Amino acid sequence: MAQQDWQVIGASVAGSAHTRAGRPGEDAHAWRRSAGLLVLAVADGAGSAARAAEGATCAVTVAVDAADHALAGMAPTTVAGWQALLSQAVQAARTALEALVPPATVAPAAGALLDPALAAAATLRDFATTLLLAVVTAEWVAALQIGDGALVISDSAGALTVVTHPNHGEYLNETLFLTGDDPLAGAQFAIRQVADLRAVALLTDGLQALALTLADNTPHGPFFVPLFAHAAQAAGDAAQLTAFLDSARVAERTDDDKTLLLAVRP
Repeated sequence: MAQQDWQVIGASVAGSAHTRAGRPGEDAHAWRRSAGLLVLAVADGAGSAARAAEGATCAVTVAVDAADHALAGMAPTTVAGWQALLSQAVQAARTALEALVPPATVAPAAGALLDPALAAAATLRDFATTLLLAVVTAEWVAALQIGDGALVISDSAGALTVVTHPNHGEYLNETLFLTGDDPLAGAQFAIRQVADLRAVALLTDGLQALALTLADNTPHGPFFVPLFAHAAQAAGDAAQLTAFLDSARVAERTDDDKTLLLAVRP
């Protein structure tokens, strides 16, 4: 399977709730296609985090770059090897987020005025974001997910399979973040050898209600089938995908930010 044949399109669109509140979208996506492999990532910045959009963008960019760099030699041939590679890439993203936090400063003397810039200095939690990172090769689909979102694949017959699913905390309305105390401790790994792979989709939680039957985390065919067909013909043009995610019929089902990253072999 020549990975160069893959068509890849992606879009991140602000949710209507964010638009009404005058807030920007806080999702992000990134991907890299090179000889024999495809690296994909999506992230959903936490709505409660002051610099969530920056955190999501940093996370996907660094994770994709780190995984692509690690794959410059030979791709892993074991589950343990894939786990190590994905963990290292995600740790690189976590380290990059930590680098965005200003270093601690000495407390001012009594009565001294604190520099407003220091008073507003960011903490790591201000960059809170989920992260779903996936690598596709001729023989493997390997993914690491921290938090909500999902990875869905299809074979040439159109059979859909959920590879990763929303990763909640103890309660349904909670999730995990890359900025947590030990993000890899709660990470979801999904590594499998595959044959006859035709399509891959990564999505953030704003699309979960449309794309999955949440009771059992099964894929909703009427959502994926036309989108995969569009991606096969889109030749990298994401304008129609963006319009779909921003449409009234999608907004009726979800007011959250939405990201969808599609890779299809025509």
